[in-house]
Amino acid sequence: MGAKDGSPGSAKLEARNLKASTVDPAHLLLSLCKSVDLDLPALVPKNLPDRDAILEELPREVRRLRDIFRTAGLDAREALPPAQGDGPVSDLN
Repeated sequence: MGAKDGSPGSAKLEARNLKASTVDPAHLLLSLCKSVDLDLPALVPKNLPDRDAILEELPREVRRLRDIFRTAGLDAREALPPAQGDGPVSDLN
């Protein structure tokens, strides 16, 4: 998995995209926020022997993360910065 799934590898990718020299907690939070709105089946290679088990577990973990965000009063989509040149995230919905 890695770069797109909220894992530490994706925090590294966020840091790199923001031209940061180190991975900070903000990069991890950013990657976690992105993880709640992913096309999960597209992230899991079709040739993995345990793909079905992974696809069963991922939605549970994403729901758990969404519940944590909800309890904390955080809307993950609103926490994401807009892409360069775009308006606020709310303008995209």
